[in-house]
Amino acid sequence: MSIQLLNQTTEPAGLIPFADKLEAKLSPMGASNLLCVAIRTAPPEAACTLMNGALNDLSAGQPRAALLSYADEARFWTNVAPLEERKVYMAAIWQSLSTSEQSAFWNFASQRGVAA
Repeated sequence: MSIQLLNQTTEPAGLIPFADKLEAKLSPMGASNLLCVAIRTAPPEAACTLMNGALNDLSAGQPRAALLSYADEARFWTNVAPLEERKVYMAAIWQSLSTSEQSAFWNFASQRGVAA
């Protein structure tokens, strides 16, 4: 994780190497639990900063501009984006379509074997 949890200007210099060693030894679940504890015990503004940093580090971000085709880029993005992020984008896109566009899209996806 690239989140700067420890600020070198406010924390003792010896704490930074300790934090680096701890991070290297934590399992993914242990790191998640440690982040949860940090968020829960931090003041609200600091907790928001931690959560924003974690979200930025862990999300795949918006789909990139198409280099090959939109379909190729979409397939690539769905392979790297976490399920929750894909759901949020899918819901936002679906809600942005009119009823007739939703129907047309559903027919398009069904014909391509995308929808089961």
